[in-house]
Amino acid sequence: MGGGEALRESVLTHVVLASIAFARAAKLWIAAAARWPNKPLPLMPSPSMRVLDHCCTTSS
Repeated sequence: MGGGEALRESVLTHVVLASIAFARAAKLWIAAAARWPNKPLPLMPSPSMRVLDHCCTTSS
């Protein structure tokens, strides 16, 4: 059953990369919030497509 194992590893890799990218986005968002405390905060971007897209385009 090697195919299932490879698929599991692929999914796990994507999950890890997505969480790293999400953590970076959160850090930038918090830094921006600290820099402009009197401005209304923008909504944090959705962690799904935009972060995955950013992650995949910058890391490759």
